[in-house]
Amino acid sequence: GWAGVLMYGYIRDTADIARMPLGVKALGAHPVKTEKRGAGRVNVPVEFAGMKIYPGDFLYADVNGVAIARRGLEAGF
Repeated sequence: GWAGVLMYGYIRDTADIARMPLGVKALGAHPVKTEKRGAGRVNVPVEFAGMKIYPGDFLYADVNGVAIARRGLEAGF
């Protein structure tokens, strides 16, 4: 049920990603493929840019930036 992904890192294949029915925000793009280490974790809090994001938080994003909320916000935010 995801509508998008917030990546605290860089992505590649941006033209392909742009055609997907999924919003993606990343720090930037990088052309070199990375080594997969399988080190990811799920359902844990993450912290970056001075904000702690918890599982179940709501993330709202557009071309201007990202906002985090502990509960869903009404339309027109």
